[in-house]
Amino acid sequence: MNIKKMNNEIKYKVIEMEDISQSAKRLSVKILVDSTKKDELKNLIETLTEELKYIDYAKEKTIIKFGNKPYEVIYLLLYSNIRQVNFGFPLCRVQWIDDNCKYKPMKIQYDEIVGDSILIEWQDEFKFFDQIIKENEIGKEEFLKYSDEKFDFIKDTYENFAKLFTELISNKIEFNIYVSEILRLEDALNGSFFDFYGFPDSSVEGLAELHNHLQSAITDVHNVLVVAKNKDYSFKNVVILTKIYLQDAKKNIEQYFELRKSLQ
Repeated sequence: MNIKKMNNEIKYKVIEMEDISQSAKRLSVKILVDSTKKDELKNLIETLTEELKYIDYAKEKTIIKFGNKPYEVIYLLLYSNIRQVNFGFPLCRVQWIDDNCKYKPMKIQYDEIVGDSILIEWQDEFKFFDQIIKENEIGKEEFLKYSDEKFDFIKDTYENFAKLFTELISNKIEFNIYVSEILRLEDALNGSFFDFYGFPDSSVEGLAELHNHLQSAITDVHNVLVVAKNKDYSFKNVVILTKIYLQDAKKNIEQYFELRKSLQ
C-alpha cells in the first residue's frame, strides 16, 4: 500500500495486513508512521480504525462464514522505523472490539480509550529498545558468520532430539534414557539460547527475518529440553508438547535454510 497522508499531520504506510478471523471477524494491521507524538497518533488511530472496519480484505473462508459484515475486532501495531518492525517493538498496541461482537476476545491492557471504545497501550519503552538495537547492530558478513555457526549447532541438536523422540514414542528406549540423553546437551543448548552476538543490520533486507527464524528455532529446541526436565508433566503431556516444539523447530529451520540461500 502506498504512503498516505493524514490531515497534513502524519504520514503512514500499511506494511502488513492479515485477516485473522476465527469465532469473530478479526483484522490485524502493522503500520509505519513518521511521528511519535501521541495526539497525532490518536487521531490517526481513530481514522484508520473506522476505515478498516469496512475494508474488503477478508479471506474466502471468512466471507463464507461471516458474509460481508464489517470487521468486529481490529488490532493495530504502530512503528516509527523498520528496525522496530523487524524486532517487534511498536510505539503502541491498539484494539477495537465491536459492542455487538458475540465472541469477544480478551481485552488488551490499555492506558487510554479514544473514539469508539478504541483501546491504546502505549509502549513508552520503545525508544530504549530501539536504541539498544541500534547500538548493537552488526554488518551482514559478521552477522551471517555467527548466525550460520549457531544454525549448524541448532540443526544438529534438533535432529538429535527428533531421533530420540521417535525412539521414545516407538518404545525403543525408556523415558529415563530419553531424558538423560536430552540432558547431555543441556549446557551447550543453554549457551546457545542465552548467547548474544548482536542484531542484524536493519538496512539489509532479509537479515532480520533470518535472525527471527534462527531465534525461534533455538527457542523451540530449547523448549524440548525444558519439557523433558519438568517432572510435573505426565508422559502424555511430554509427548504432546515435544511434538509441537519439534514441528515448530523443523519449520523454522527449513525457513532459515531457504532464506539463507538468497543472502549470499
